[in-house]
Amino acid sequence: MRKSSLLIITLVLILVVPFVLFISCDSDIDSSNDGKEVVLEDLGADTDGILIGLYLGTEDDPIGAIPSLVANDFILIKDFGTVSQKEVTGFTLEVDPLGGTWEYGIKPASGQSFDFGNYRLAFNKKGYKVKHIDFEIEVP
Repeated sequence: MRKSSLLIITLVLILVVPFVLFISCDSDIDSSNDGKEVVLEDLGADTDGILIGLYLGTEDDPIGAIPSLVANDFILIKDFGTVSQKEVTGFTLEVDPLGGTWEYGIKPASGQSFDFGNYRLAFNKKGYKVKHIDFEIEVP
């Protein structure tokens, strides 16, 4: 193989691989639209946690709670869509933290807090439509 061919291949790899890696950060989210309809609502967020509403059905026709929810049914990404985006791990799911219907709390890992900034929370449970919300945790 000629040196010029190797140089071209190397340049393509240098330019394409970072882009592919950036795109693949979103690959954990199942993009299919198959599954039961759900509603995901942002009810507020601060450094201590994220409060969401999540239920089966539509806003006009709520059906009920989604059974057996766990933290792994969600993907939380800080700075989504930027070169510095990163997946937030170690968070827990709290069911009905305020005593309301179909409310859930996303809590940071023990002894930690969420950083200020922009986030995307995606609900990605098998058998249900994928939903996401974008929100910001602001400096008070």
